[in-house]
Amino acid sequence: MPFSELKIQAAQGVLVVPVDQLAPRDETTDRALVAAFSSEYNQAAGPSASLGGAGQPDEGPPLVLESRGGQITVTRGQAALEVQFYGGHQKDADECRGYFAEKMLALLKAWNDVGARPVWATIIITLKASFGAEQDKAGAHMRDSYLADGLSDDAVYDLKAQLGIRVADHYFVNLGVSPYEAKQVKRSGLGASNLAAVIRPWEGEITDAGIDLVVEVNNRLRADVLRQHTRVDEDELREMNGLSWDFVAHVATPFVRDGELDLSHVQALA
Repeated sequence: MPFSELKIQAAQGVLVVPVDQLAPRDETTDRALVAAFSSEYNQAAGPSASLGGAGQPDEGPPLVLESRGGQITVTRGQAALEVQFYGGHQKDADECRGYFAEKMLALLKAWNDVGARPVWATIIITLKASFGAEQDKAGAHMRDSYLADGLSDDAVYDLKAQLGIRVADHYFVNLGVSPYEAKQVKRSGLGASNLAAVIRPWEGEITDAGIDLVVEVNNRLRADVLRQHTRVDEDELREMNGLSWDFVAHVATPFVRDGELDLSHVQALA
């Protein structure tokens, strides 16, 4: 079966403060964050009257803000943004790049404004290539693309690949490839019985199978090189976002389709 086009599914960005310098969090800071995103996000949970002071480890439930295609979750330790992509955005890395950068920069600013000082940043982008409903096609594609001739045997039906890359003594880029399979199980006449939750491995009809790719970029290499924390700023976040989507636009397809790693588009950062 011909290789299916990779489609962008989602992106997640996480900002993290040091464990010994947790961000301030109380009803006032939560209300400020709610106000900062009120034009797009609705409050789903928090703030809580049980929030502790700066020296108390129990901060209560996280603040959760939701929109049609995304979610923001904030605790004293981290602020995370999740975005789902639909329709034409799934095929347009440049459109996603600009949209996600805008949202992440807004999150950084809003969290800084309430006293957070993040030092770690991670961006994770997930993509999917569907092979239809045929079982074992994705596994066979990975076997033929990633294994040498002596290892590529029909008995090998499943394979996962994980690759770590250093960029510019600043960023770690991790690429993870694995097959996925979706099934539909039909049950009738069981009502609310707990038996409805029991799904045996041989049951169900495969509705979709393919390959997932996860692109993760983080700034931890810089701390390893400098042997100290540095605060995440707008320039670093923009560079991380650009690097992440460069991998999606230029590296992802040859890596998943052919098992080839083409880093020519990111060499400028090296």
